[in-house]
Amino acid sequence: MKNASQVEAVFNNLCSSCLFCDKDKDILEACRAGVLSRMSNARNPTEFCLLHRPEDIDLRGRTEEEFLQNAIKVSSNKYGIIVYDESDNKTDVVKSLESIIASEYPSNRIKVILSVKESVLLDRGSSIGEYLQHYYNLGENGVLSELTLHKPEMPQYVMETEVFQKIVDSTHFISLDAGKELDPEFLKAANENRHNMEKSILFTDEERAISCLPKHVAQHFYLNYNDYRLMLAALTDEAKNTDTYFKYEKS
Repeated sequence: MKNASQVEAVFNNLCSSCLFCDKDKDILEACRAGVLSRMSNARNPTEFCLLHRPEDIDLRGRTEEEFLQNAIKVSSNKYGIIVYDESDNKTDVVKSLESIIASEYPSNRIKVILSVKESVLLDRGSSIGEYLQHYYNLGENGVLSELTLHKPEMPQYVMETEVFQKIVDSTHFISLDAGKELDPEFLKAANENRHNMEKSILFTDEERAISCLPKHVAQHFYLNYNDYRLMLAALTDEAKNTDTYFKYEKS
């Protein structure tokens, strides 16, 4: 069995006390959610299961299968997407937002922060009222969003702190420069990568130069750089060197 020692450790430390574990079955088949079999097949497995629920938990009128499906749903990736609009073309941000709306992923697991400098709007002849339409359009399509307008000459780390404070309840961060577009299945694929028990620092669409990283990784490393782009470049090298870099492959 691949990753046998890790699978056994997780089984003994977590699964043996979990509602979803059938201890009468072989170890790889014991988890009703298939976590142990996926961990066995993982390239670089994580040893923490988000689906663990105590055996004596209150099911609140649901069957164990219904409770399992809900646990899978609430433990899926929750994305905080920052759209940095620094473009001199006001249609670029529209392309990015439309790609988010078109994503094949539940909209209630996505929050978008629109980040734009007041000077950018002025230089391209846009008004705040006009820009608010982007916020309304996201809301009409079920995507929670906020608009952050930055004052002139604000330091980079202050701007980024403002926007990242608004997605602290997300599990994963994505940064988009206005004009970049998400592939429709990218968010779903990044979630499946974690679902497959892969220990991942970065999940990257290399063709579009878009990366997804766990919140806890960003929180741990950001203060070393005080610049999200610089941090991302360094983490790319780190992830590739530690086998925690995963490339998005289109289906």
